[in-house]
This record gives sequence, C-alpha cells and structure tokens, in this order.
Amino acid sequence: MAAGPALKLVLTPGGAPTLREIALRLRAMNERETGRIFRRNLRIPVAGMRRDIRLRIMSIPSTAPHTRYYRDPIGLRLRLIKCVRVTSRTTSEGGTGAGRLTEVSVYMDVSRMPPGQYALPRAEEGLKRWRHPVFGQPPWVTQSPNPFFYPVVAAHGGEARKAVDDAIDQIKRRLDG
Repeated sequence: MAAGPALKLVLTPGGAPTLREIALRLRAMNERETGRIFRRNLRIPVAGMRRDIRLRIMSIPSTAPHTRYYRDPIGLRLRLIKCVRVTSRTTSEGGTGAGRLTEVSVYMDVSRMPPGQYALPRAEEGLKRWRHPVFGQPPWVTQSPNPFFYPVVAAHGGEARKAVDDAIDQIKRRLDG
C-alpha cells in the first residue's frame, strides 16, 4: 500500500523557529479558531458530497407501483435521502493531551429508517446481501445492489484532501505573521 506524502523536517541551527517556539505559537492561537478554519474549508467539499450522494440515490431505478393502494407512499429512495447526514464538531480529545479534535463527517444515519429497515442502506450499497420475498414470484429473490455512498465519497476525496491542505496553509500563515 502506498504511503501518503511524507513530512520532511529540516533543522537548521538558528535558521528557523524551534519546535518549542512553534508549539508555543500554536498554543497561543485559539483552538476554536483553528477548528473554525478547518470547518470553513471543508464546508464546500462536504456539501458537494451530500448533494452528489442524494443525486445518486435518486438515480437508483425504481419499479414500485404508483397506485393509491401502495402501502408506502414515501419509497425507499426518499427514505435513503433522509438518512444522509453531515455533522461538524470540535471535541476535546480525552486523556491524550492532543488538545481539541475537529471532525467533519458525512454518514448514513440508519436510525432515521423505519423499524425493521435499518440494514437497507447497507444492502442497497452492496455491503450486505439483500434477499426478500416477492408476491407471485418464487419464494425469495436476490436484490441487486446500487452503490450510492462509497463511490461518491471516493470521487470527492481529493477535493476534501485539498481543503485540509489549504486549512493547514492558512494556519501556517497565521503562525508566521
């Protein structure tokens, strides 16, 4: 597995600030401000992920009957869209001395699915086999998966990585200036 870019640290006596000076500057900088910088930079890539996940869900083919007797007028696609969640928070990292942790997440909140259907997002993604009975057909059929989450997140990974790098550059500029 290929490793990510390596951090190169060149120590020049008297040429650059010492590690102690950098640590003191980081401590002097407001932790909430650094978290705000990360969240602000990640807002656009994460919103793009959420939008594209929802569009991908709506592109899942549907063969549900559209009659007034159909017992579920909402449908699986709209229930899946309601599960797409984005959170942003800054928490203290307990016990490690690492300070505060800024986290931006895009995830499927399966607790928003109706009872008994919590596994459907995983099954639709293809992470779990999905077999179900169909009236008038052989006893059980296997539903083919329609991946909607992981392909979109993988496609936006470079954009999110660039946003994190930009946030780090902004913090460096504030420390230098």
